Amino acid sequence: AGAAGVASAASAPPVEYTLVGHGSCLDAKGSGFEMWYLGVDQAKSLRVKEGDLASCACPECVEACDKLEGCQGYTYSCCQEGQECAGTSGIVFSHGMRPDTAAPGVFSLEPPAGSEAVAGKGAIAKVSNGTAQQFCYRKVAAVADFPSGGTLVGAFYQPHTMEGTTRSIEASWRTCEGRCVSTENCVSWSYWPDHGCHLQGTGTKLVRAACPEDDPYCEALGVITGRRRSLLHRAAIALGGDPDDFEDGDPKEDDGPQFINVGQSGARGLLLLVLLLVVAALVLYLYMQADYAKHRKKKRLMKRSAERRRQRQGSSASEGSEGGSESDSEGFPLSHKKVGHP
Repeated sequence: AGAAGVASAASAPPVEYTLVGHGSCLDAKGSGFEMWYLGVDQAKSLRVKEGDLASCACPECVEACDKLEGCQGYTYSCCQEGQECAGTSGIVFSHGMRPDTAAPGVFSLEPPAGSEAVAGKGAIAKVSNGTAQQFCYRKVAAVADFPSGGTLVGAFYQPHTMEGTTRSIEASWRTCEGRCVSTENCVSWSYWPDHGCHLQGTGTKLVRAACPEDDPYCEALGVITGRRRSLLHRAAIALGGDPDDFEDGDPKEDDGPQFINVGQSGARGLLLLVLLLVVAALVLYLYMQADYAKHRKKKRLMKRSAERRRQRQGSSASEGSEGGSESDSEGFPLSHKKVGHP
């Protein structure tokens, strides 16, 4: 449903990768990433003769990461023939971007023994302290606009297009979600790698992507799907809500909009939002009070100034009247004294 208008693989520009360093791939905060793991037994090219690192590569990683828009890069560890290999290999996803399906082809969701759960976010930024046998490559044009909470990758709803709507082309999953918010009766949305946006109504069923054997990394693995959310929930996520919580785990197959459970961190976010609004209201009130006091003070000053002017004018008029009846030493009234005669 989302494949219409997609350019063929032959016409697509080549995907470029850059070597970040020797070690495991990490995000800017030093956290590892969610992965599709690749065992050394599934990738014969990871086995090398002693000292022959030039022949070590992971073409399986490159093929999968090329086709998955959410892939941030890949990592692999080279192992010498005849020796046990404990390194980690596979393709790297930012937290929440790994398809919610079984790992296709030669990959697995099972991490190597002893590995810890990781949730690195964003692009590959650096590597852990590793050896010359470990490699980490970052996709040059990796996706930078990652989905927020309440979304799944590699799943979509059926029926896929709500009655009265059609597929649209959107710049990102954000604008697709915005289209759902502004469309009456929209319950969920799906954003495909070809920028196709589909809206769904009620009575839908969540379906995990399934690729044919001849195309194990089909574009359905990259579809981003989410439920319509209220503005309050979206604000709660921005202020600390858990970015991966649905109300009861995965999206439900019910007949109404489903909103994420903001959880404890989301409650803190909501409280912070309320406090910010209270502070903003208090600041506005104080500003208005100060402005009102300033205006009243100005009016009082103007009134006093006017009163002083009236008093001065009254005094001048009184002095002028008294001065008109005075006489000089010769007995002539000052107002009738002839000036200029001896």
